[in-house]
Amino acid sequence: MPVTPPACVDITNSRPRVRDDLQITVHRDRQGEPWFRIVRPRAARSQRERFLRVGTAEYALLSHCDGQRTLEQARTAAALQHDPQRLSPERVEALLLWAQREGLLTGDHQQDDAARQAQTSGKQSLTWIRVPLLHGGPWLNSLVRLTGWVFSPLFALLAVTLWGLAMGVAISDYARLTEDLRAILTPAGWLRLAIVWVGLKLIHEAAHAISCHKFGGRVGEIGVAWMIVAPVAYVDLTDVYRIPSRWRRMVTSLAGVYVELTVAAVALLGWSQTHSPTAAYLLSTIAMTAGLASVLFNLNPLMRLDGYFALTDWLDRPNLATDAQATLRGAVAWLCLGIRPKRTHFGGSAWGLLVYGIGSLGYRISVITALLIAGIQMYQQAGMLLAAIVIVTLLARPLYQTLRSVVMTTRQRPAALLRLTGVVALVAAVSLAATRIPYPSETGWEAVTEFVDDAPVRAQAAGFVAQVHVRDGQSVQAGEPLVVLENRSLAVQLAAARAQWQTALANSRYHRQQHETGQAIANQRTAAALGQRVEDLQSQIEHLTVRAPRAGVVIAEDLEHSLGQWTDEGQAIGYVVDPAAIKAIVAVPQSKLDGLSDRLQQPLQVVVGEQRIPATLISIAEQTSSVAPHPCLAATAGGPLATRPQEDPRAGELLEPHLKLEVRLTQPPRSARGGQPARVVSQQR
Repeated sequence: MPVTPPACVDITNSRPRVRDDLQITVHRDRQGEPWFRIVRPRAARSQRERFLRVGTAEYALLSHCDGQRTLEQARTAAALQHDPQRLSPERVEALLLWAQREGLLTGDHQQDDAARQAQTSGKQSLTWIRVPLLHGGPWLNSLVRLTGWVFSPLFALLAVTLWGLAMGVAISDYARLTEDLRAILTPAGWLRLAIVWVGLKLIHEAAHAISCHKFGGRVGEIGVAWMIVAPVAYVDLTDVYRIPSRWRRMVTSLAGVYVELTVAAVALLGWSQTHSPTAAYLLSTIAMTAGLASVLFNLNPLMRLDGYFALTDWLDRPNLATDAQATLRGAVAWLCLGIRPKRTHFGGSAWGLLVYGIGSLGYRISVITALLIAGIQMYQQAGMLLAAIVIVTLLARPLYQTLRSVVMTTRQRPAALLRLTGVVALVAAVSLAATRIPYPSETGWEAVTEFVDDAPVRAQAAGFVAQVHVRDGQSVQAGEPLVVLENRSLAVQLAAARAQWQTALANSRYHRQQHETGQAIANQRTAAALGQRVEDLQSQIEHLTVRAPRAGVVIAEDLEHSLGQWTDEGQAIGYVVDPAAIKAIVAVPQSKLDGLSDRLQQPLQVVVGEQRIPATLISIAEQTSSVAPHPCLAATAGGPLATRPQEDPRAGELLEPHLKLEVRLTQPPRSARGGQPARVVSQQR
């Protein structure tokens, strides 16, 4: 909140001189009126170039500030050229102070300001460390000849058509698309996602460079930047203002998103036609990364990315973020210290700039916070050290300037301290009151959906699969045959057992007729044992036909491909489930068991995707366990529960024991399937 007064200028006798190194281009607004863009060169390589906009009368006055004329003489000379637009003395004074503040004039105090800006801005921010690799130049001509047609109107029409077709595919096959995207959550999926992301970012930045060069702009540095936790590619398009057409400048700003969306559309259309699981996963990953992620991240105008620069050209305001920040600082200075904002030269709606400044600041804070949290999770202690350094670097200078400005202002105007105290007290009171309001809160635990009938259908006899009567997803009735097995050895054993049984019965009758009671009893016992053997073999032969134990839907993905395969006794054939009977298997960490019984008394909901479904408690395990309640919950299967590394003697066990709960959903989710990630929440008031 810097509020230090500008350097004093003797308006009457001053002979201002405009710097010789300013770059000036002429543009026209929507009404066709000319305006002039002034580019102030950088005082340091890492400093952003400052874009300034002036009208015809202001430009005429500045063009006559040659160091020989006084300000009044320059004003008179400008009026001879543009008498209808002659500036008043007040506007001349404001323009001169603004030009001095922006570093457009030469002089000792301006040189000191430039040196000070070079010193303060010459240091790279820890949130954005650039490593230049090459510069644009004539070598881009060959790329423009090869790929410049991508930015032609005809191809743009084709690209828009592809976007529409791809959107239709995504909507019509949404369930399958989300199912394929689940593979990204696996450890191998993250690696492949990173590789795809790097490739797409290279294409993205190449599109910016090629479009800028094609339309007549000059491409600056091309390199890699470190953004807190990860490297990103960048292209310096500061000189895009050299492109006269505002629409072409906007195309250059949006070129990366335009190409990525086209790549995403082609990938999505290819995904809809492929039957290979590997190709489907790769194409869906490309479509998601190049489409949704690019739109959400790059088109956001609240950060200095593609959407922001397109918006600045649309509004004819090249310094939108800087002007908004200045407006926000001025509003805070007025609110806290009663200092009226300086009269600005950039014009425009102050309320619009204020709203944009607040939104931009809030979004920037949220992004940096999210990146720091990600860095801590990725790099552990090193990430915490990096986060501390970044926070100190970002806050130290603004806090120092704010405190310095507050001290200077309160010394000059003691009443401002009373106003500041009142504002701070009001903010503290509102914050305290907000913390005392009883907001509804949620306690959540990781879970996985599963069918209530999760016991598999098992073969009760061994044999080769001879017939398959059902397929995956088919509805069946209780007792309906699923699979027929074939085991000829059972038939041979049954025939032999029957022959032995009949022989034992005949021998028993013979010895009874001969009044040989002992031999008769022995043969009768043998016959009874052989009879039981015959019944067992008959039962096994009957069980060679595996039947549905209940009415429901068959879940057995590879059942149709099992013909001719050997099946052991007790081996799982598949599942027959009721698709409307869904439960969630919940994992509660041991560290969060306190008060669990009270939370379970509150209404429970299962969050599956965007659905919230009421649920009732079924069972609670007697004790915690280091084994995941469901295989899909473990990190080794892409789940949220951390497990011990492979080199650990107890590899695969959970780092923290968890308690297993089971809750039943009152209704099935839209896409009912087992192993679906979910979260069980308990409402608290």
